[in-house]
Amino acid sequence: FSQTITHLNAPSVTPACLISFAKRLLSYQYNSGEKQKHRQTSISDDAGARIVDFRSDVLSKPTPGMMKAMIESVSYGDDVFGENTTVMELESRVAKMLGQEAGLFVTSGTMGNLLPVMSHCRERGSEVILGDLCHIHLYEQGSLASFAGAHHRAVSTNPNGTLCLEQCRRLIRTNAEDPHYPITRALCLENTHGLAGGKVLPVAYFAEARELCNRYGMKLHVDGARLINAAVALGIDPIEYGRYVSSVTICFSKGLGAPVGSCIASDADTISYCRRIRKALGGAARQPGLLAAAASYSLDVAKDTLSADHANAQLIYSGVSQVNLPDWLVFEKPQTNVMQIKLTKDAPISIDQLQTIIEEPTDSCKIRLRAPAVSETIIRLLTHNDLTRQDCLLAVEKLKYALQNVVDLQK
Repeated sequence: FSQTITHLNAPSVTPACLISFAKRLLSYQYNSGEKQKHRQTSISDDAGARIVDFRSDVLSKPTPGMMKAMIESVSYGDDVFGENTTVMELESRVAKMLGQEAGLFVTSGTMGNLLPVMSHCRERGSEVILGDLCHIHLYEQGSLASFAGAHHRAVSTNPNGTLCLEQCRRLIRTNAEDPHYPITRALCLENTHGLAGGKVLPVAYFAEARELCNRYGMKLHVDGARLINAAVALGIDPIEYGRYVSSVTICFSKGLGAPVGSCIASDADTISYCRRIRKALGGAARQPGLLAAAASYSLDVAKDTLSADHANAQLIYSGVSQVNLPDWLVFEKPQTNVMQIKLTKDAPISIDQLQTIIEEPTDSCKIRLRAPAVSETIIRLLTHNDLTRQDCLLAVEKLKYALQNVVDLQK
């Protein structure tokens, strides 16, 4: 293994060298004591506390099976020249899976949302209606405004992750003759909805949203970073959602476990436009076949992977629900792999205090549970492929201990 590392430091690293390195790494992983155990269960910090990390499903790492696929099922063709068969096969697969004409592999979910909405808003001064808690609105640097010159108009997000379509309808502005207003070009939804606790949007709601968009000549874009989670939770094929969208993005590097990448699916004209803008934004990769192979493998095992994540979230919820919580402290029952612990407005403690109690180990419970506060009232935990059942049972132990302590301290 060390000899391979030394070889990689040579002035010229060829594809054959990379394959050799990957094969040796894979052999090392299989032949070590971690055979069949790519997932590392909890580790300990310097004080001896067990650490379990539920910050996000982006922490998931490639499995041995995925690494093997990256070695054996990869093209080194140039994707910008349209010569990388691994990428092209992935794009075609995702498009078919979602009932669309074409697909485009991109490096991130942020780019996967930006490009299609830029296509829908090709005229600067366009407007997009979206939810006030969606990822596009909060966590993507206002990129629609920065790069597309598109105006965000946010509406309140319902607890189930949907938007009130009647409220959206009242905000639509399509009168191009009135110079005061932008023209509303698109409606953006998120499924599953991250800040709503991984809620699954109903297929019937997608149909209603598409009907609204059709009525006003608008496009419907869906941030489907965890759309496959939604489909698995409902036991349906992703095309049941895809048939209603103008464009959709799925992410491979969250629960699906690939190291990098998302894919846009839409009509051929939108994908052609996205491909041009991807190049302008520096997102076109020359030989991304290794990444596409990982993404393709993640789809092969998606049902099993995500079903296990959902089951682990239910395991944690079932264990913690044994604690009799006060009205101001709520642990929501998860629908997918996202769990939320919520404080009501009249809670006697702050979210920072609660987060500290949950994370910090004590002499009585030497477990450090990493789970971030995502708002002033919510702590979020996500299961993913690198967390074992043992990790989840440790999380149950720590959450029961911490939440019971919170309750006792307020008596």
